Amino acid sequence: MLRARKMPPFFKLTLVVLCAYILWTINHPEPSDALPTRHVRNIGPYGPYGPYGQAGRMPMRFTFPTCENGPSKNVAFLKTHKTGSSTMSNIMLRFADTHNLTVGLPLEGKWELGGYPAFIDKQLIDPQLTQYNVLGHHFRFNKQKLDEFMPLDTK
Repeated sequence: MLRARKMPPFFKLTLVVLCAYILWTINHPEPSDALPTRHVRNIGPYGPYGPYGQAGRMPMRFTFPTCENGPSKNVAFLKTHKTGSSTMSNIMLRFADTHNLTVGLPLEGKWELGGYPAFIDKQLIDPQLTQYNVLGHHFRFNKQKLDEFMPLDTK
């Protein structure tokens, strides 16, 4: 029976580094900000590639819209797994804390709000109040049930 020859460690290391470099270059292409400097005509305020640039990015002078009547104080936010919703919920809860708003929280020891996966139930929200300003946890949306304990102008 023939025995396979062992590959020297130097070649193994070289192969691993080469594979890592290839994978890195596939996932990190050249930056599209390096636009050619010659033979480019400046067309309009955003240059030759339109308002979204060569790579489809928003222009640098983009500004976020502002609230016409100030920030909304009544918000219901449906959290979902693995979408960055914990960060968004954290921001909303800090805003509520800063502005002294009433927040509906899950019961102690629970991660879901109002009996998830069933539709939201007012009996399963802590503290037991008639109305809340902010809901920002996992729950199943049901407009009729939400209207029972959230203000009409809730976003």
